[in-house]
Amino acid sequence: MDNNISSEILNWQSESNLNWNALVDYIYNKRIVIIDSKLKSGFGMATYYGIHLNLDYFKFVNGEIRYFLICHEIGHYVSLIEQGLDYHLNMLSSSNLNDVYNHIVNEEKRADDFALNLYNILNNISFEDIHNNINDEYLNKNGYMETAKYIFGRINNNEQNYKNIINEFIII
Repeated sequence: MDNNISSEILNWQSESNLNWNALVDYIYNKRIVIIDSKLKSGFGMATYYGIHLNLDYFKFVNGEIRYFLICHEIGHYVSLIEQGLDYHLNMLSSSNLNDVYNHIVNEEKRADDFALNLYNILNNISFEDIHNNINDEYLNKNGYMETAKYIFGRINNNEQNYKNIINEFIII
């Protein structure tokens, strides 16, 4: 994470009582690559190579949501690293659309659980009450099916195909 990104994140400290220093330290200590990207949609996208954050979008949500979203993307990244690229390429290359969809939904749930835990640890407060209020909207299962359909049959256990799809979501 370059100094511009960490400075922007640390500037959010004045907008909330959350421990943004602890989050930035966590990112640095885990050597997580954070890239400020303009994405076609969404706040962030974790890949095997790092996390793309659409920091311009973060201006439109409060500090609690910002913090959670970053923790959520870290959760995806940790899953990718722990389980390995080959595992995820294989799961996303299934010849069964429902298997691809279920993998995506399971990874979203896993990232949420990771984010709730990290949020709670770094701030010594629970985010679950806030999270439960947005959970139905946030877990947009129709959106996940659209993502599954978009990538279905395109990765074929090939890392370059995976990279190509990632690049399709990035504007700059």
